[in-house]
Amino acid sequence: MKRSGILPYHSLFQGDHRPCYIDIDTSLAFEGKTPSISPPCQRVLQLKDPRIVNNCLKVLYKQLNQHKISQKVDTLSKIEKDKWTDQDQVQYERLDQLITESMLYAESCAAKKYTNKYEWSPTLVRSVYAERFWRIALRRSQGRIVSSTFLVRTRELAGITLDHSSLTLPDIVQCLAAARQTRKVLQIQHQELCKTYLEKLAEALVLCFYYHIFQ
Repeated sequence: MKRSGILPYHSLFQGDHRPCYIDIDTSLAFEGKTPSISPPCQRVLQLKDPRIVNNCLKVLYKQLNQHKISQKVDTLSKIEKDKWTDQDQVQYERLDQLITESMLYAESCAAKKYTNKYEWSPTLVRSVYAERFWRIALRRSQGRIVSSTFLVRTRELAGITLDHSSLTLPDIVQCLAAARQTRKVLQIQHQELCKTYLEKLAEALVLCFYYHIFQ
C-alpha cells in the first residue's frame, strides 16, 4: 500500500461516515495484471438517471413474471436441500440461468448507446431504432430470414406500437422512408434534444432526492 487517507463527510456519498481510501501498488500486489476500470460514459447501465433505473427494473420484473420465476423459486424452497432430486438441481440451474438472462436483457434495454458525432438523447436513439426496425421488417417482407426475437426487441426499443404484420411491402417501404427522414431531422436538432433531456433529468433527480428525504 503506497498511501491512504480519509475524505470529508459527504464528499462521495451522503451518510454519517467519512470515506476512507487506500492506494495499492498493483504491479506488486497483482503483478500488474488488473483490468482497467471503464469510465462511466462507457458503462452499459447508468444508475445516476432514476428513469433509466426504473425502466430497467420494469423490464426485469416483466421478464421474471413472464417466466414465473417467483412461483418456481417458492416451489424449490419448500423442498429440503438434502431431498433434492437430480431434476430439482436441473430446475435450480435453469432458474439461475433465466434470472441472469433476464437481468442482461433488462440492462441492454435500458442502457444508453453513445456516439461521438451527436449528443445523446432518448428521442434520437428511438429514431435510430425505428429506422432499424423498418429496415429489418423490409428484409423479412422480402423473404429473408430475420429473427422474430430481434425484430420484437428492436420494435420495443423504437417505441413502435403499430402492428406491422398486416402491412404490405409498399407500406413498409413508406414507413422506412419516413423513419429515415425523422432520424435525419432529429440529428440536426441533437443539441437541443440533449439539452431538453438533461433539463428533465435534473428535474427527475431533484424530485427523487426530495422523495427519499421526506419519505
